[in-house]
Amino acid sequence: MNYDGTPVAAKTHAPGMEQPMINWTPSIAVSEIEFYTGDRFPRWRNNLFIGSLAQQKFLRVVIDGDRVVHREEIFHGLGRVRDIKTGPDGCIYIALELIGKLGRIVRLVPVEN
Repeated sequence: MNYDGTPVAAKTHAPGMEQPMINWTPSIAVSEIEFYTGDRFPRWRNNLFIGSLAQQKFLRVVIDGDRVVHREEIFHGLGRVRDIKTGPDGCIYIALELIGKLGRIVRLVPVEN
């Protein structure tokens, strides 16, 4: 969609074009995408993490082959997710933009039992 809400084009598919595995309407304004490969969250290994600008969401998506089998909203409303990286320590680092304020880097760490 264009910024004014009108469609960019009428076509949503064409011969030889693969359809998306996941989409959002209205758009969540996907920012960063990161496959988690660290060791600190073993149950999240190879999961896809998605950041959202417009809806300020941080999402986890589990993919099995060519299917999305699980979606989870980790948090929302903490700021526009600008970047997601797996650190050398295995933690997940998220850069948040706060409109009109200083941004911040958030580190996700596993809960110890």
